[in-house]
Amino acid sequence: MEDLEIIKFLKKELTGEEEAVMLKWIEESVENRRRYVELKNTWVLSGMIPDAGEIIARNKGIKTLHIGSSSPGNPILSLLKYAAVVITTIGLTLCLYHYMSGHGGGSDICYHTVSAPLGQATDIILADGSKVTLNSGTVLTYPANYSKKNRCVALEGEAFFEVISDHDNPFTVTSLGIEIVARGTSFNVDAYSDDCDIDVTLVDGSVDIYSNVGKSLVRLNPGENAMVNIESMDIQVSRVDTKFFTSWKRGMITFSNRRLEDIAKDLERWYSVEILFLNDETKDIRYSGTILKHKPVDQVLEVLRLTSDFQFNIEVINNRLSRIIIKE
Repeated sequence: MEDLEIIKFLKKELTGEEEAVMLKWIEESVENRRRYVELKNTWVLSGMIPDAGEIIARNKGIKTLHIGSSSPGNPILSLLKYAAVVITTIGLTLCLYHYMSGHGGGSDICYHTVSAPLGQATDIILADGSKVTLNSGTVLTYPANYSKKNRCVALEGEAFFEVISDHDNPFTVTSLGIEIVARGTSFNVDAYSDDCDIDVTLVDGSVDIYSNVGKSLVRLNPGENAMVNIESMDIQVSRVDTKFFTSWKRGMITFSNRRLEDIAKDLERWYSVEILFLNDETKDIRYSGTILKHKPVDQVLEVLRLTSDFQFNIEVINNRLSRIIIKE
């Protein structure tokens, strides 16, 4: 499938028959879905309006800046609450070429990426005043021309969004193929790439969620959580205590009837360790409770061990805790 046809599909310029062919192509393979999502993310982030022409994306290279300590003249650092943040400026990674009225006129669009390192959280204030808090191991990408009228970001990981109200200019989060559209809202998105589902939890305001092919899935009300399966786009909506989904902002991991394997994923991200299970039965042990993130990981596991039947060993490599093995 040509990239040009995918862009036309995103812009709703295909006929009904052509749309059916496109949908069939997207569902044919993981590779097709990945290419579709890549182009869709680029199209959303570019802030292009429907008549802006055709968009073709290609990768050219990445320049990475490791930011250690702040300097008075650095405007980027004024956006960050924590110093230990890696900012990746993607200069030519996604260059969008658009053609209007049959004439070529290429232009480069620069993207910024902010990463929260493992074991840390990061606060960002965007140009429109909206605030984003990134959880450990999370990456947020947004165009350099992000503004009050172009409010599009891409997310991989978990983040809490506090969006400045603007009903004329929606705020769009693209993550693992789905779109979350808000106008003045506080909500949490949990979308790590190694999970099967995306969790969207609304604290206040409202958000609309769209599938990877632009289908409207649901509009959430405050206090609701939507769990979207990445592959099937099946969605489950339920009333929840939002504190369970936002407690990580307060330095806690709160869970209810959650599998040990899923808790271990959070511990890996926060403590920057690898956790291995020697048997599947141990993975399915379920817990309810709260973990304080500032406690050492061995103390956290010891508390979990006392209420169930498993053991764990800690491996230290180069004087650093690197791997935890959980067994019966």
